[in-house]
This record gives sequence, C-alpha cells and structure tokens, in this order.
Amino acid sequence: MELKSIEKSFEESIKDYNVKEKSKHWKKRFGLTKKLYNLKNLKNFRNNNLSDNLDDKHPVENQKKNFKKFMSEVPRKFYSKYLSKVNIGNNRFYFDHKGFTIDSNEIFIIKWLYDIRKFIFLKKNKIYCEIGAGYGAFASKILKNRKSKYIIIDLPEALFLSSYFLKENFKNKKICLYSDLKSKTIDSNLIERYDIFLIPPWVKLSDNLKIDFFINTRSFSEMNSEIIEKYFKLIQKHANKNSFFLNINRYEKSTVGHSIKFYKFPYDLHWEKLISKKSWNQDNIHFLLTKRVEKAKIDLYFVRVKTLFIFLNISFKKKLGKFKRTILMLID
Repeated sequence: MELKSIEKSFEESIKDYNVKEKSKHWKKRFGLTKKLYNLKNLKNFRNNNLSDNLDDKHPVENQKKNFKKFMSEVPRKFYSKYLSKVNIGNNRFYFDHKGFTIDSNEIFIIKWLYDIRKFIFLKKNKIYCEIGAGYGAFASKILKNRKSKYIIIDLPEALFLSSYFLKENFKNKKICLYSDLKSKTIDSNLIERYDIFLIPPWVKLSDNLKIDFFINTRSFSEMNSEIIEKYFKLIQKHANKNSFFLNINRYEKSTVGHSIKFYKFPYDLHWEKLISKKSWNQDNIHFLLTKRVEKAKIDLYFVRVKTLFIFLNISFKKKLGKFKRTILMLID
C-alpha cells in the first residue's frame, strides 16, 4: 500500500462524509488540526498535533512511574511480546527500556490485553472489529501476535493516521482502504482478500458477516448518543454466539454537548459479564468485558447499578471539591 492510496482514500471519504457522524467533540478536534492532513505530516503525526486526543501524552517521569507499577503486575514474558522497538509517528513523549520505546499507550494497552488474555487470543477469534481505533495502537498489538482479520470503523481523520501507522507496522499484510471498495460494503469475499479493513462508519457490513471480538476504548464517550445507539445495534446484529465485547469508557463525559454516561449504554439482555471493574490506573473509566449469549441474562442490570453508583460517587466528590475551593476563597 502506497502513501498515495492513503491520500486518495482520505480525500474520497472527506467528500462522502456523513456529517451526522461528527459529534461536537470531533468537530472541535478536527477544527484545530484540519490543515495538517497531508502526506508530508504523516511521518511525524505523533509530534505535530495530528494525534492530539487520540494519543496519551504524559510527562516521561509519570510514564516511568506507571511502567514500574505495570511491571509489578504483568510478567515480562507477556509484555515483551507487545512492546515496540520503533517509534512510528516520532512520538516525543516516550522513554527507552532495554531497546523498547515505552509510552503511555503501550503501557495501558498491554495491561488491558493482559487482563483479557484468556479471552482475546482464543483460536476461534478470527475477525476483530474495533470502533474508534485512534491511530491503530490497540489493533497493532493484536495483529502483531495473531493471524486474524481486523476491521476498524472510524472517522476519516483518524483513518488517515491508522492507515499509515498500520502500513508501517505490517508491510506484508493486505490493507483495504475506502478507495478500494466498490460497493461500500464489507462482505465475505473481501474478508478473504484482505487482512485489515479501515472504513468510515457509512460503509456497511454485509448481513451475514459475523464478528468474533468487538472493541471500543475511550471513544464511545465522545460520540453523540444516537451514534452510540447505532453502534450497539451493529454490534448486537453482527455478534456470533459467544462473541466478546470489550468496552472501556468514562463513567461520564460531556464534551459532545450532552452527558454521556456509561450506565446508560444500550446493551440488550444477551450479554454475560466476564470482567467489570475500574480501568487500571484510571479511576474515572470503567473496564467491561462481556460475552454474547442466547439466553437473556440480568448481568448487565447489576453492571449498570454498579457503574451508576461509581458515577454518583465521582460526581459527589467533584461537587464537594468545588464547594471546598469556594469556601477557601471566601475565607481568604
């Protein structure tokens, strides 16, 4: 895949852009970076603001502290298989560890993979679908050690980055871009021909296409509620019996112009809870892994109650903090 193909797909998808897919959060982000979307900026996309809000950029000292905690919880035998030795995108916020380039994204994603290792690497997981994949970091970790098909559904600006990032990581894999599609539908014939699919949300999955593992990490909270509803319908339509769904998102976020709350995500009753907890080192984010089942269950009812109470506790602490600051200002 040549860079010109990435440019062509970006231009075509921008032309066909379904504006309903853009939340207030995304419009603001793209408004700040839209002049940067050209091929000459791809090489440095992690240090020229192109990956802003899609990339964890923390001070190196904080990253080293997190990595020390990470190493105490994740065996080296596991994490060494997923660490990177090349700095694609030329990220400035990283440190070297025994020849590996370590950054916050590396730490968090590998920890998530370790937590779900019993489920995500099963042989039956042949097709993965990630919704809102940023620049492709999570996808790269799975594809590095799994021979599988990987579908990314994202907005054109993010696909511009993930196309480059995954192209640089996987020179021998066949990548399907928007401009490669004739019918704007992913079907079984295309699944046979390509390894990685990078498509905007208005490209359809054929009715008979089933997905083994769905993923969304920290982007549902940045979508309008009607778009979230649409994605849950897509997931529940294309899930196999025993398909998995990893959902890592904030308990509450309001950058789209209205409040998006985790406990209100529109799961139906055909999900079994496998893991439900606060995300590692991120107390304002929930980590939920579920499995698709035939018989209706009440698992997600209890998850909703749990995440509602966590949300209320976080909200109370915020209000209490504001009240304390107001009192201190009045005293001063």
